[in-house]
Amino acid sequence: MEHLRLFLVLPGLLGLFTGQVCEAQSSTINAVTLMLLPSDNLVTQTDVTLRCEAQISHSSVELLIHSFRFLRDGVIVYNKNSSDTTVDYKITPARASNSGWYNCVVRVLGKEKASPKKRLIVTGLQTPQLSVRPDIIYEGDEVTAKCSALEETGTFLFSFLDNDQLIKSEVSNSPSVEIRLKLEKLGEIYLHCNIFLLRSEGERSSNSNTVKVIIRELDIAPTIAFAPSARVIEGDSLSVQCIVTKSVPNLEVFLTKGNKVLRQGLTSFIHKFTARAEDSGMYICKTETEYVQKSTNGTVTVTELFSKPVLRQYPEKVFEGERFSLNCSSKVLGQREVTFSLYKGNVKQKNGAHFSAIAGPANNGKFFCKVEARGITKLSTPLELTARVQVSAPAISALGKVIIGKPFQLQCKSKSGSLPITFILIKDRRPVSSKVVQAHQALFNVSAISKRVDVTEFSCQAFNNVNSPRTASQRLWAEVVEPVNKPTLTVDPYGNMVVNEGSDVVLTCSITQGTPPLTISWYHSKRGELKTQTHVLDMQGSHTVKGIGQGDEGEYYCRVTNDANENKSPLITLNVRLALWKISLIVIFIFLLLVALAIVLLVLVRKSVCPCGKKKTTELSVRAKKSKSDDPQRVSLMLEEQPAPNATPGVMGRSVWSEPDADSGSDADSQEIREDPCENMNVTPPEQTDPNREPDVHGKEHGTVTNCDPGATDHVHAQGSLEYAQLNRSDAEAV
Repeated sequence: MEHLRLFLVLPGLLGLFTGQVCEAQSSTINAVTLMLLPSDNLVTQTDVTLRCEAQISHSSVELLIHSFRFLRDGVIVYNKNSSDTTVDYKITPARASNSGWYNCVVRVLGKEKASPKKRLIVTGLQTPQLSVRPDIIYEGDEVTAKCSALEETGTFLFSFLDNDQLIKSEVSNSPSVEIRLKLEKLGEIYLHCNIFLLRSEGERSSNSNTVKVIIRELDIAPTIAFAPSARVIEGDSLSVQCIVTKSVPNLEVFLTKGNKVLRQGLTSFIHKFTARAEDSGMYICKTETEYVQKSTNGTVTVTELFSKPVLRQYPEKVFEGERFSLNCSSKVLGQREVTFSLYKGNVKQKNGAHFSAIAGPANNGKFFCKVEARGITKLSTPLELTARVQVSAPAISALGKVIIGKPFQLQCKSKSGSLPITFILIKDRRPVSSKVVQAHQALFNVSAISKRVDVTEFSCQAFNNVNSPRTASQRLWAEVVEPVNKPTLTVDPYGNMVVNEGSDVVLTCSITQGTPPLTISWYHSKRGELKTQTHVLDMQGSHTVKGIGQGDEGEYYCRVTNDANENKSPLITLNVRLALWKISLIVIFIFLLLVALAIVLLVLVRKSVCPCGKKKTTELSVRAKKSKSDDPQRVSLMLEEQPAPNATPGVMGRSVWSEPDADSGSDADSQEIREDPCENMNVTPPEQTDPNREPDVHGKEHGTVTNCDPGATDHVHAQGSLEYAQLNRSDAEAV
């Protein structure tokens, strides 16, 4: 347990201790400065000191270790760890290669700070030393030259010069360079060298000491000689001699003419050959060592014994079956005899300069002739003989379809025949156009034809030999397309522009002129294209509109197209008539509407004539007196409200006459009569009324009550009383 407790407590103690140490050794770098002593601009071989000083604030009681790094152009050149805050870096002595941008970096307790950069300039380079061996050579030989500046450091460009003329240069990190130089100039030359420091602020040194080198000429120049002479005639023997007087190691001798080496040796030699005309020209004898070349030249003229033969053909163009001849010619010097031979391929055809035969496949091939004299042989340039073939009878055809009224192209073509071929287009037995072509066919542009039969007037002819008759083709046969005329659109089966709704309508589009196949399309002015039929072989086509409706009403037209053109029919307007059941339904609806309107009008008219307000009810009691014969009768009269102001009395008013019940013991019954003072009230007496009764003061019959005054209520009562009295009087008189 004790060990466990120690194990748990120990990390805390270590952490506390570490924290105290870190807290005790805290520091900050205030500034870092670099000094160049004695100056930042020095002459070479001067001692220089670079001093780096750090200003640091810290809380440590112990000495701090500082890390110092000195850098030149970003590269570390010196580093040191010290407890001092100042460190020196000495360059003893300073050279030009030490020039550059310097700064120092100080690091302490994980913190780092760099000083500003300062530039050190060291001027002056050591003057190099030059040595050369050997100092006497022959031209082409090499010397070994060494240039040294042992006290310098860095990367240098070494230059070797001859009187300020650069011979060779080389880059090296070493202060000394040794190279081999090839010196070609004869006589005395003076060599020196210098060095150049390869830095951004590079500096060149002074020239080294001068070394004299003597270069002697290498006497290996050859001579050239011709025997018997440099001027000869073809067939003569000619010798060319290259002569070298001195022999040196690794020497080579060449005889050349142009780019061709005729002979090669290690010393003098003679080259012999039989002279030809092509051997005329310049010959060169040349000697050569590893680095030196010497040459001498001479010119040879060879007179031609006879010229290169020329083979000609007569006539230049020969057709199969025609006779031709070949002639070989050459210009001969003087009266010397030469021999002619004529060959086809490698087979000799004849000894002599002339050859004749019949042109044909058997005599086709390459011919040449050969001329010989004094061992000289010359060949002519090969002549390719190919017998020409008569052009075959042409065939005439049209490219594509011939459309009446439109331009088209005709092709005149022969299967065989040597080129070029002349083709002639014939129309109605007269030539209209001709072409000379390097092909077996020719195209002719034709303006147009106006009718079908015109196409048969064309033919063509061909020829390639002016000495032979022309070959002719058959007359042209070609498919001719006639443009369609303006189509006609008709409606079936009605034949008019008004059709019944729901019926099937057939739209027939037809033409009278035009070459099938046709493409026929039907259109509606608002709905666009309805249908298209392609490859129609007849002169018409049909489109059926099933169950035509109101939406199908409008303008229709059709369009007919073939390979020649397209044409559009005039517009037709198709009207759709309603179905019979729809018409009947509309008539019934209109009738009912009229009846309803009539009723409304009647009501409005009645109210406009008598605009009455309130209705009143008048009760009248009509009692009939008993007759003397004791026949009891009772008459009740009721005047009812009239439903309409213009109604007839028999319809709108009602008179009620009733006999009293035989069993009734009552003397009189009461009857209520409702009366509208604004309506005409008519009371019609019973049929027993006396016809001889006088009319009342209003011109009405007895028993009739009329009231036209809507406001006279009292008048109604009075009038009722009057009629009551009159009624009673009538009854009394009747008794």
